[in-house]
Amino acid sequence: MGWQEVGGSGNDNRSPIMKWNSVGQTVEGVYRGQRNGKYGPLTVVQTDSGEMVYGTKAVLGRKLADVSVGDRIRIEYLGKRQSEQGREYGDFRVLVDKAPAPKVNEAEFDRLVTLIRNDKGAVIADAIAAAAKMAGDPVKSLREAMEQIGVVSF
Repeated sequence: MGWQEVGGSGNDNRSPIMKWNSVGQTVEGVYRGQRNGKYGPLTVVQTDSGEMVYGTKAVLGRKLADVSVGDRIRIEYLGKRQSEQGREYGDFRVLVDKAPAPKVNEAEFDRLVTLIRNDKGAVIADAIAAAAKMAGDPVKSLREAMEQIGVVSF
């Protein structure tokens, strides 16, 4: 019998946290929101190369306040600045390419939500519908969720 590792690697398979090191450093991709880290909030961006996670300095957090999950963003580190009070802080430029609202087949979407509601209840149906609306293809997202939770669509 051989040894097998269990319990994962201890890092929840999360991406390593990147640091803002050099002026002009940029990350571009789909904004996936923020999450709490050991030392403060973290910003998550899905790039073509994979998920990138950066520490969220106060200035960056304020500039991301109006960005929606799913928007394409570009964050550029502008370097250290000095406030009027003489405090040093890291500054950022945040650009947003707003995702166009997906065209949704409302009748099909409503039909699928009704099937989920009839099978699993209103609370689950509403939660899945809300999550599906944030997806690029809400109807496809609902169908995938239905498959995962065992609701048959006919």
